[in-house]
Amino acid sequence: MTLIIVAPILAVALFLVDSAYANDERFVIYGAVFLGAGAYWMINIGRRMRAMDGWELLRSDPRPPVVYLRPFQEDERRRYHDPVGDRQGGERGGTNSYTQATREPKIARQITRIGPFVAVGKPGDSLAPLGAARIYVSDDEWQETVTSLVRRAAAVVLQPEASPGTFWEVDLVGHVVDMRRVLLLVPDPVLRPLGFARVRELIAQALSVSLPLPGEGVACDAFMFDELGRPLPIVFKSSKALKPFVQQVLLVNGKREGAA
Repeated sequence: MTLIIVAPILAVALFLVDSAYANDERFVIYGAVFLGAGAYWMINIGRRMRAMDGWELLRSDPRPPVVYLRPFQEDERRRYHDPVGDRQGGERGGTNSYTQATREPKIARQITRIGPFVAVGKPGDSLAPLGAARIYVSDDEWQETVTSLVRRAAAVVLQPEASPGTFWEVDLVGHVVDMRRVLLLVPDPVLRPLGFARVRELIAQALSVSLPLPGEGVACDAFMFDELGRPLPIVFKSSKALKPFVQQVLLVNGKREGAA
C-alpha cells in the first residue's frame, strides 16, 4: 500500500525538481516520461505485493471458484503481438514493458461477479501477477489440484496453447464442465494468426468443436458457447464485453443449483 501512495507523490516531486533546474526542454520531457514509467512500475509492484493468496481467497469467499487455466508462458508475455521466447529466424519478443500482455487483469473484474477468480501459480514466482489469485502447489500435485478446482468450478476461463499440459487441461474441461460455463480466450486472429490457428486446431482435436474463422481484418478475443455448444465470438471492446457470458453462467448455475 505504501508504494501505491508514495510512487505518484515521489514522481511529482522529482518532476518539479527536474523542471526547476533543467535548462534543456528535451531533458524535462524525457525526465517526465522516465519518472512516470518509474511511478507506474512502483504502483504495479505495490498492487502485486497486496494480491491475496488463492487459498486465502477461497477460504474467504464461499462461492464456487472461477478457474483460470493457461500455459505459464502467458504470465511472461510482455508484447501481445509477439510470441513468447525465441522465434526461428527472428529475435526474442520485446520485454521492456512494465505490464503483462495477457488479458487476465482486464477480465478479472467482470469474472469475479461469478466467483473467486483463481489460477495455479507458476513455480518460482517472486510476485504473483495481477488478475486471478494464485494457488501454489508442488509439481506432483498440480494435476490433482486442477482437477479438484475444475470439478467444483462455477466457470472456467481457458487460454490454451499447443502443449501436453494444456491439452490435458482442455480434455479435462471437455469431460467435466458444461460448455456454457467455459470462456475460451484466443489469440487475436488479426494480430496473431498463427497462434489462433494453433488454438483452433487444438480445440477441434480435444473438444470436437470447430471455431469459426473470423473474416479478414475482423478481431476476436474469446468465445463463449451456447446451449447447443456453438461458439460465439467475443471482442473486448468495452468493460461490459463479458456481460453475456457472466449472465449465462449465473443463469446456468442457478438452474443447476435448483435442480440439485
